[in-house]
Amino acid sequence: MNLKTGVYSLLFLMSALTSLNAASETIPASPPDNLAQKVQRAIKQDPELSSYPITVKMKQQALILQGQVQSDWLLFKANALAKNAGARKIINKINITD
Repeated sequence: MNLKTGVYSLLFLMSALTSLNAASETIPASPPDNLAQKVQRAIKQDPELSSYPITVKMKQQALILQGQVQSDWLLFKANALAKNAGARKIINKINITD
């Protein structure tokens, strides 16, 4: 792991812990279809993620993220947005491209 990846990982973990605590207090549970739409909307509204081909769908009570991004940070960010929206089980199939 290089220094840049380590820093991104640390920042992600700090952000995720803070966000998860806030999310658990403010976001009510969503029906599955609404949850997928909520996450897709959050990704499309995010300045860093909006230009990437990321799709969101539900399958057997799991939220599935698919697509491509250019860094670990963007993959982590998409996952954090899903958690913040209320997803409990996330299957992240996002690929990192060069």
